[in-house]
Amino acid sequence: DLRGQVLGEDSTAVERPQPTDTPLEEGLPREGHCNMPHSPTTVHPMTSPGGTCSSDWPDWMEDVEDALLDGRPVTETTRTELARRGVRIADLLDMTESGKVRQLYELGWTAPDIAIALGLEDDVVEDAVSRIDPDTHRVLDGHAAGQTAQQIHKDTGFSRAWVYKVLQRRGLTPNVQLGRAKELTARKRAEVLRRWRSGDPATAIARTTGATVHQVNYIARTEGRRS
Repeated sequence: DLRGQVLGEDSTAVERPQPTDTPLEEGLPREGHCNMPHSPTTVHPMTSPGGTCSSDWPDWMEDVEDALLDGRPVTETTRTELARRGVRIADLLDMTESGKVRQLYELGWTAPDIAIALGLEDDVVEDAVSRIDPDTHRVLDGHAAGQTAQQIHKDTGFSRAWVYKVLQRRGLTPNVQLGRAKELTARKRAEVLRRWRSGDPATAIARTTGATVHQVNYIARTEGRRS
């Protein structure tokens, strides 16, 4: 059964208290949420300062939702925003239901939003994400905005060790200074690792692969051992 499929996979995310959302009358958004464009009974978290609705979600999130609901292709901007968070749209669409649930939740979707987008029962989704901290997306958003691990730590209250763990699990290289380095594809990371294991110096690897020296050193430290 679907509940068993969704709950059967381990979660390595931070444990959190059970959600406290309570049902509302049909058509009414929860406090601090705005109606979604796809359904009068579905709600998105507010994204604009001061708690007002500003076209609900960022464009890239709306784009992903369209891809999930209608199979529409996403824009290059959306692909870039996902890549900055360690996700490829093709991989997301090919994931199991349980994988999609966890991925979307960590990207900032609420459990009710996920239930609508994937056609799942609310309680199945709530149970599946019950051990994932709802602020995990702030780590990814901070990284995507170019923040360093230290800055993300200060802004979110997560330990630096947890920030590094979240980024490493997604194949993301922490920013060493404010500003965004281009994220490496899985193929490029494999090339960096292969060259490092062959004994090439980090500066040469960076020059031939397009990675930064920091990215080379980080990949070597977290993923490889010289043969």
